[in-house]
Amino acid sequence: KEADHSLLSNGKCWLGLFHDPVIVKDYPVLHRMESDTGLDVSLRVIPRLIQARRITSFDGKVFIKGFCAMLVLHKHTKSMFVWHMLMNKDGRHISYLDSAFSGLEMKDLDKMVLCSFGSARHIIGWCSNANSWAGKSFYKYKLHR
Repeated sequence: KEADHSLLSNGKCWLGLFHDPVIVKDYPVLHRMESDTGLDVSLRVIPRLIQARRITSFDGKVFIKGFCAMLVLHKHTKSMFVWHMLMNKDGRHISYLDSAFSGLEMKDLDKMVLCSFGSARHIIGWCSNANSWAGKSFYKYKLHR
């Protein structure tokens, strides 16, 4: 059985990392040279989120892989790496050979500048269309006092 692909569209691949994510409109973040990108995460935090131990290459692609979740490098610039995430929400093992990667354009390892890996920004997902639900009456906010 293959990974859950219901979150693949429109930059939502990273939502499975969190139980109940909240996105805040106009929250101050560093300017990005490239728009339509997803969650800005430190390279130190990414392996902890998906329980990975290392960055690896397989079949010419770059991965950060845990047991049931993995990121594959989708594109990069001088200062930013954009990753796509797949995960099995039921905790099953995920394979480097998952068919969801067959349609994605991915960057080859030999074209990357590995020395900039640690100092660059890392983005999980990309989005061409986002909805703002902040303050909408149909959303049930769980407030703790």
